[in-house]
Amino acid sequence: MRSLIQSKNGLAACAVLVAALLSGCTGTKVIDTWRDEAYTGRPARILVIAITRERGPRTLLEEGFARQLKVHGVEPYIGTAAFPEEGLPSRDAVIAKAAELKAEAVLVVRFLQTTTGETSTPVRRYAAPAGFATSWNDYMGSYYGASTMTAVGIRDVSYDFYYATIETTLFDMQTQDPLWSLYSSTKYEQHLLKQIDPFAETIMRELDKAKLLPRR
Repeated sequence: MRSLIQSKNGLAACAVLVAALLSGCTGTKVIDTWRDEAYTGRPARILVIAITRERGPRTLLEEGFARQLKVHGVEPYIGTAAFPEEGLPSRDAVIAKAAELKAEAVLVVRFLQTTTGETSTPVRRYAAPAGFATSWNDYMGSYYGASTMTAVGIRDVSYDFYYATIETTLFDMQTQDPLWSLYSSTKYEQHLLKQIDPFAETIMRELDKAKLLPRR
């Protein structure tokens, strides 16, 4: 009997160890974050726009964020539904649509870099991003291939995984200024789309921590 219990305990310990190892294979690491400390509101209507090269992944990402926002009491609007035409909307179109929907804020998620093999995790003091009215063209530049990221910092070496560096910014549509921005690195296997839900959950936790989601 004792040997059976020891065997079961050993299997349980192995299962816990395997689960811990697997959980370490993927996930999102917050590199740095910034918040406008003068802002005291909590947006209840948010338009979500993902900046990716392909419309399919963009829709999936926006829908993933919309699900999480709804859980936290926010009425979300999906960018690809608001802008059914191909391509990303212009700055003026986003501002006009946000006003039409009475969205208080726009949440923009953009991919800065995807790397494999030996990678570099950026570590830097985060600065406030430019205002929505002046930064949208820069965002579009990254969409069409221009790089706006300086990858400097400590080395995080791996040959089995991929890393996506992502910037998520919340803009106030009354002032068109940024309210909050987060710089993160997501480690994943196979395909990044499988990390949408856990990535969105991480962003929601950080928004909640920053007191930018409705009180529950």
